[in-house]
Amino acid sequence: MNRGSENLNTHHLDTIDIEEMTEKHVARAVKLVLSVFDSLVAPDCSAEGIDEFRSFVNVPSMKARLRDGNIMLVAREGRKLVGVIEIRSKNHISLFFVAPSHQRRGIARALFQRAVALSRSRHKHITQITVNAALKAVVAYKALGFTPISGIMNQNGITYRPMAHTIPPHLGR
Repeated sequence: MNRGSENLNTHHLDTIDIEEMTEKHVARAVKLVLSVFDSLVAPDCSAEGIDEFRSFVNVPSMKARLRDGNIMLVAREGRKLVGVIEIRSKNHISLFFVAPSHQRRGIARALFQRAVALSRSRHKHITQITVNAALKAVVAYKALGFTPISGIMNQNGITYRPMAHTIPPHLGR
C-alpha cells in the first residue's frame, strides 16, 4: 500500500484505496471528472457553463490548485481512478465525482469522510462543509447529510443548489 493511502476494508470497498492526489494523478483525474461531467452534469448547463467548468478542470489548473494546498483526494481501484474530491477555502467542495460504474458503493462517502477529516485536522475550527451541488447530485449530497441552504441558483451558465453539512465535533480530531 502506498504511503498516505487508506485501504477501506468493507465488503463494498475492499478493492478501493483513498489517497491524497499527487501530480501523477492529475491527468487521470481530469479525464475522470470531465467524463462524468459530460455525461451527467453538462446536459443541465449552457454552453457558457460547460466552458466555465472546463476552464476550472484541466491539467494546469488542477496542478496549480494542488500546489496551492487545496485538499485533493482520489479513490483508486488498482491503477484506475474511480473518484475525486477537492476542498478549497478550507471547507468548500469544489469538485466531487465518482465514475458512474462505481457509484452507490460507498466510494463517495469514503472520499467525503476522509476529506472532511483531513480538512478538520488542518483547520480545527471548521464547523461545516459547503457545496454548490449539481441538480442531479442533490439527492446524493442529502444522503451524505447535506441540507439545502438556498434555492436553485445559476452562475456563469452553471445551475446548482447551495448546500451545507454540519461537521460532528469529534470528526478529524
